[in-house]
Amino acid sequence: MVRFRKLNGGIWGNESKEQDEDDFDFPIDEDEQDKMIENLERRNYKDRETTMQLLCMIYLLCAGIFLIMATKAKSRDIASMLLGGVQSIVCSWITLRYNLVNNYCIFKKWNICVNGRNINFLNYAVLILLLWISWNEYEGQRLLQLLFQIPLLLQITAIVMKRWSLELDQEFDSLRNLKYKYKNA
Repeated sequence: MVRFRKLNGGIWGNESKEQDEDDFDFPIDEDEQDKMIENLERRNYKDRETTMQLLCMIYLLCAGIFLIMATKAKSRDIASMLLGGVQSIVCSWITLRYNLVNNYCIFKKWNICVNGRNINFLNYAVLILLLWISWNEYEGQRLLQLLFQIPLLLQITAIVMKRWSLELDQEFDSLRNLKYKYKNA
């Protein structure tokens, strides 16, 4: 079928000299549909992994900078705010990178479940405390207030990336459901 379309395109004069594997004329049969969906998924997976690696490097770099700033800070209040920011950035990094569902048994009596939801809850508590303290204690110092909001910005970025990733997965599932039957001649 592909040869026929290439031949037909050559007859009508609209065939390009260098035709990609991803160039499909329509209608295409089921095997070509599967191949096209697999190519899209593969390309999406590579792009997603590259983006995740880059974002994780940025998160860890920000956490390291906050940690260095906390050790060099003159005030204990600012150092504790920066350490809270490090905790928030690490929580955002964990929820961005991993989907956790782990149970930990402590002293054979307590069972603690650690999952992404619990980590997000802890992160939101830290972010609310950072926001509240930065707006009340550092009222006239806009640069410090802005610095303490970087973990919030990174958490919002993690939420948006997770949502986009889930939406893309849902789109691929709906694309698989849209396949039509077309027989080769």
